Amino acid sequence: MRESVSEQLRAGLIGAVLATTGDAAQLYVATGGACSEVACARMVWAGTVLGVVGIALYGFGYRARAALVASVSETCARWVANAGAMFAATGATVHGTTGLLLSLGRSSEPHTHPLQGVLQSGPVSLSLWGLAAVFLVVAAGAELFATRPWTQRFVNPLVATLWILAISSLLPHVVGHVVGAASVNIAHVVFFGWCLVAERSWPSRLLDRETAW
Repeated sequence: MRESVSEQLRAGLIGAVLATTGDAAQLYVATGGACSEVACARMVWAGTVLGVVGIALYGFGYRARAALVASVSETCARWVANAGAMFAATGATVHGTTGLLLSLGRSSEPHTHPLQGVLQSGPVSLSLWGLAAVFLVVAAGAELFATRPWTQRFVNPLVATLWILAISSLLPHVVGHVVGAASVNIAHVVFFGWCLVAERSWPSRLLDRETAW
């Protein structure tokens, strides 16, 4: 059981790294990065594949986290696992759709804020973004509710997304836009990475049953 949890968390972490790399590739092209038409097309394709595969792996990471919080609340564990799996599916679809729009030249204008591309992407893409956001809030909210120590709450994927967004606003304009737009996937690198380290460093019963707030 313990080995299975570690393997699933590792899969989630690898997926988050792949997805973040895919984000960087897509964002470079979307914000008018200097590259030939062929190079940009290949970068979009590679970034799309990395993101779709990577985000799909989040389902394993959320399933592992659900197993760890089950001793605190089985109800929360079910929400974490199920909503996390749905977020992985819809998130991968969103990333794939974004790559398709980029390849068709329907992304935001070069050098504009990447998030403007979301608002300009049309009703289908916007609906997918909204659905993915709902599943993330549900999964992260259930995980947050079942997590007792405040240090664990700090790395919750939703909380981590918010503080990464805050940090991105302090970074230089070009870097901050990329970090902000990729904040959800960067947050999952933090989340799954921390869970993997914690799960391997302490017994699961201490990880999840600590009552200090």
